[in-house]
Amino acid sequence: MQSKAISRRGLLKAAAAGSLAAAGNGALDTPGAGRRRKRGPMKITKIEAVRFRGDLRLVEGIEPNWMWVRLHTDKGIVGLGESYPGYEAHRGALKELAGMVIGKDPTKIERLWQDLFYHISYQPWGGADTRMLTAINIAQWDILGKAAGLPVYKCLAAKRRRNCSSTTP
Repeated sequence: MQSKAISRRGLLKAAAAGSLAAAGNGALDTPGAGRRRKRGPMKITKIEAVRFRGDLRLVEGIEPNWMWVRLHTDKGIVGLGESYPGYEAHRGALKELAGMVIGKDPTKIERLWQDLFYHISYQPWGGADTRMLTAINIAQWDILGKAAGLPVYKCLAAKRRRNCSSTTP
C-alpha cells in the first residue's frame, strides 16, 4: 500500500474546503439561522391598531387606556407592540406612519426606526408620533424573535452573540 504524504498547505486547503462546505449546508450556522433562511426576506403587509375593550377594568376599576400595534408580515408572522395612553391620537399617528411601514422588511429594525424618526422629527416633539414609533419598534423586535425562533432578550444581544440578524442599512 502506498502512502501519500500531505503537505501543510494541502492540509489547510482541505480544511478550508471542508469549512466552506459545512458553512454552505448550514452546519456552522448560529441557533435559529435555519429558520431565518427558510423564512427568507419579509415584508410588512398590514399594520393594525388594537384597542382594549371598554368593559375591561384593571385594579380598582380603572379602565385601561393602552393601545397595541400589530404588524403583519407576508410570512404569516405577527409582531405585537404596546403604547399608552389614548387611542384616537395614536390611531391617527399610526395611520400617518403606515405608508412608510407597509412593504418594508421588519427585520431591518434600525433602518426603519431611522426613517420614521426622520419623518416625525420635523413635527412638534413627543406625543402620539413618538409613541407609535416605539410601538412599531417593539413589534419589529417581536417579529425578529419569532422568525429566529428565539426569545427577544437573546436577539437584543445580537451584535455580541449573533443569534438574530437585525441589519442596518
